[in-house]
Amino acid sequence: MKPAALEFKNLCFDYVSGELKFRALHDLNLRIDHGEFVAILGASGSGKSTLMNLMGLMALPTEGEMLLNGLSVSDLDDNALAAARNTHLGFVFQQFFLLARLTALENVELPFSYSSDDSDLKTTMSLSSLEKVQLTDFADRFPSNLSGGQKQRVAIARALVLNPTLILADEPTGALDSKSSAHILDLFASLNLEGKTIVVITHDPKVASRAKRIVEMRDGRIIRDVANSKEQVAAKEELFLAQPKPLDAVFSQKSLVHKFSKLHTALQIFWNLIYQLTLTPVRSSLTLLGLAIGVCSIVIMITLTSELTVIFRKFFDTQGGRNGYIMYDGRTADRTGAARWRGIHRSIELPAINHAFQRYGRIDALAEEQGCQTLSSFGTTGGQISGIDTFAQFEESAMGPTLGRLFTPLELQPTGGAKVAILGSDAAETLFPKKYSDGSVNFPIGQVLRIGGSCSLNMNVKVVGISKELDSLFDRTINSTIWVPTPALLA
Repeated sequence: MKPAALEFKNLCFDYVSGELKFRALHDLNLRIDHGEFVAILGASGSGKSTLMNLMGLMALPTEGEMLLNGLSVSDLDDNALAAARNTHLGFVFQQFFLLARLTALENVELPFSYSSDDSDLKTTMSLSSLEKVQLTDFADRFPSNLSGGQKQRVAIARALVLNPTLILADEPTGALDSKSSAHILDLFASLNLEGKTIVVITHDPKVASRAKRIVEMRDGRIIRDVANSKEQVAAKEELFLAQPKPLDAVFSQKSLVHKFSKLHTALQIFWNLIYQLTLTPVRSSLTLLGLAIGVCSIVIMITLTSELTVIFRKFFDTQGGRNGYIMYDGRTADRTGAARWRGIHRSIELPAINHAFQRYGRIDALAEEQGCQTLSSFGTTGGQISGIDTFAQFEESAMGPTLGRLFTPLELQPTGGAKVAILGSDAAETLFPKKYSDGSVNFPIGQVLRIGGSCSLNMNVKVVGISKELDSLFDRTINSTIWVPTPALLA
């Protein structure tokens, strides 16, 4: 029998924190053959995101066996796992993870940068991949000039470019409108007909209904694994987008009467207003004065907002700033009696807000911790712990590793929370003085840090990169910062 694209045998996975242990996956047995189109369906907390991390080789099973193309992943070291992720797996994420300063074509070419085979044909192969998603004409466009659906198609082209064994799509329609969602699911169905093996992770039964096989999870267990009886039914836009009824169907033959009725009501209100003015002239005059003051106030506020916008733009243009921060001050809110803000859901509401404001820019979750003590085997530092929410933040802060690597898109997923860290140049020098180097050219990559102290964090992180020295007008201590994926800080 031909080896499966992916197979789990009696697989279990535990999350461990100190002496606490939580079993997230229980005795899973699952085989996904080449050419299948499978949906992993489940609500929040069902274990589907943990399963995604295992499929993406970002975690290894606690018990049992996981086979990729017949090869046990537990036998692979970190370098072999990274190589397998790049060559055997193609990832599609809810937030696209396109680099803003690269064109669509350059974004699709990115996997070649992480491959030992930096092929001379990468441009030809990338254009071919864009052709599969019908975006050849958009190859020179930047992400800011693409719609949400087009960005996701670029991300799919990037996932396809190295011809992976398996395409993993984590909530691929979560940040899209209904029409774009239907188009993306059509594209997956088309790719599957060409022989691609596709696994979609979703909480939406409508999305899962497009797959040929549905695996449903609850409480870390598979509760249903069935072939989809509707697999031959094409996706209809009506499944995702309720079409409004035409106006003539609503009003039918009474539309003309309806319009005259509204006009009659408006005239009645107008004459009643004139009559009231004649009865109480003083009170009516004061009411009108109040209305005038209100209108003037609104005009002044709009004018001030416009002027402030100009001031902020000039400030950022002259000072080289790229980001604006809007922060909630809980102490001021408590003093003024304002309602206590409960925040927004990072993986549900934040994507919706980003979709609404995509023409103006991007909104990221900002997570920081002050007062933490970070300890290594050789030193300690009290530098700030900052969260990285999206891959684009690396680019916007001009952050680049002098050693090691940046975070991977999977480590930045809302459901990921990988406990890894990138050290600022000063933090690296403090925690790992050169005199303690073990002689390895990669020291201190792979070393473990303990973050704790008088802050809310209590965790271990593995060093995966050292940032180059940064120069910031707004933050003079930026090189003492330790960066961790935001999901890990919020976990």
